[in-house]
Amino acid sequence: MNYGNQLWRYKRFAEAVSAFEKVIELDPNFDKAYYAMGLAYMYQGEWEQANIPFKQATEINPSPYYYWRYLGDSYRLLENYAEALIAYNTAISKNREYVATTKNPEDFVLYIERGDVLRESKDYNDAINSYNQAIKLNKYHPWAYNNRGIAYYHLQQYSRAIAN
Repeated sequence: MNYGNQLWRYKRFAEAVSAFEKVIELDPNFDKAYYAMGLAYMYQGEWEQANIPFKQATEINPSPYYYWRYLGDSYRLLENYAEALIAYNTAISKNREYVATTKNPEDFVLYIERGDVLRESKDYNDAINSYNQAIKLNKYHPWAYNNRGIAYYHLQQYSRAIAN
């Protein structure tokens, strides 16, 4: 696993996938290996291949919110917005559970990504609500404002779009 992670850090993604496959041969229930394999595929631009190990990781261990986040990312990149929305909503729920047991802040990026899926699904008002939640959690991050502006643009609320 450590070797695969090192290969991933050196951007040797195909070799990293092979290393993670060997980990899974040794322990088919090692969720972290599936997650890492999904990341390696994703960084190669292989969205469909990434989706498979991300799903497996969430089936083995549904608790880590970031497993669901990246599963949502893979679905979004495959333009499967319905499944992406389910994954992001699950990630948000799991992140809230995580926050309740730690002193870590809620992950605002989850709301931006959910907003992106809603926007790409042409659900602009719900996208704006999701971006608003991201801004509530981190008022300094430009993505939420930029993407909220795009949603306002699609609603032909041009002054709000420009303001964002």
